[in-house]
Amino acid sequence: MSAAVAAAMISNKSEPRYWRTLRAELASNNNVFASPVPADESYGALPLMLLRAIDQAEDAPPEILRIAAEARIQTHSRLIAASTRSELIDVADASHDIHLDQPDQVAAAVARLIASLSVADVRSARDEAR
Repeated sequence: MSAAVAAAMISNKSEPRYWRTLRAELASNNNVFASPVPADESYGALPLMLLRAIDQAEDAPPEILRIAAEARIQTHSRLIAASTRSELIDVADASHDIHLDQPDQVAAAVARLIASLSVADVRSARDEAR
């Protein structure tokens, strides 16, 4: 992440209104967090890569962090289980905005996913889009 983006994020998160807004969003999304992904979600053999930020040091109230962590664990587990061709990639030194914090790791994962696709994968995706 660039210094300018990091400074803007720090400035934004230092304002009480940021946390009030976040708390209001979380409170209104209880249904979403209660069941982030249906237990029977299935993507078949669709290639799926999930990039997960590890060691997040977020400055948020403990209750918000607890709720978010529980939802994140459940969501990640169900997404990974939904595809027979899934891969979970842990990304260090990253926040929820992995693409900003570690763009090279995101680009490498996308390139690896594209390289793993077969002609059959591409045809299947095309046929499903029709």
